[in-house]
Amino acid sequence: MLTLSGLVDNMQLSHFLFILPFNLLKKSWREHKKRFYLL
Repeated sequence: MLTLSGLVDNMQLSHFLFILPFNLLKKSWREHKKRFYLL
């Protein structure tokens, strides 16, 4: 049986795993734009 804190931990973990790819995508996109402007 999941406790409330365990449930919150799971939610935070899934939220983190959901957000992480977007942050990486934004970061790489910014790098690409920089390279594009430098060309």
